[in-house]
Amino acid sequence: MAAVASNPSGVVVGAAHDDELPFSLLVSAAGGDPSAVRYVTQEGGREQIAALLGGEIDVAIGGVSEFVDRLASGDLEGIGVLADNRIPGFDVPTARELGFDVTLSNWRGLYGPPDMPVGAVDYWRAALGKMVDTPTWKQIAERSKFTTTFTIGEEFETFLAETQKDVETGLQAAPR
Repeated sequence: MAAVASNPSGVVVGAAHDDELPFSLLVSAAGGDPSAVRYVTQEGGREQIAALLGGEIDVAIGGVSEFVDRLASGDLEGIGVLADNRIPGFDVPTARELGFDVTLSNWRGLYGPPDMPVGAVDYWRAALGKMVDTPTWKQIAERSKFTTTFTIGEEFETFLAETQKDVETGLQAAPR
């Protein structure tokens, strides 16, 4: 990050468009200019891995699940994660541990229309709550190094509001 902060265009970063935002947050936290970062657009881990191994990019940012096999084999080295806590099974520090107050999870939500009947909302909340407790989901989550955090209602709305603030900050700093 020191190299990126001092010479943002001197480090070639492989990233999908939506991963430029979290990297821009890191660059800002390091004191650099995110608008000067030299991104090479690669829409998935497979492309990023090939570019890293081929020397076409210096660093890549993406979901851990895209890189998990290559990290486990030692073909790639994890530099940092933007999670609140370290990922079990990998000796990779968090951005906060490295001195950058940046966290941004790759999360998914299920949404319905504004006039969705309460019974349908309750049904989906219960179904998803049961799903994340199944052995199948737990196996998939472990294999892909997903951290399962199931939230609904006010807790989820608070999370969305806080995440929106982080995203707005990153978008203001990101390259145009």
